[in-house]
Amino acid sequence: MCGTVLQNKMPLFPLLLLFLNEFIKYLYYFNNWMESQ
Repeated sequence: MCGTVLQNKMPLFPLLLLFLNEFIKYLYYFNNWMESQ
């Protein structure tokens, strides 16, 4: 219920969360890759 209210106020908020999630995942894998070199 609260999520739909947030989406109505800020339609880009879920997109921003998705982008941040992917970005953090990318940084995490990149860091692991650099350490394994």
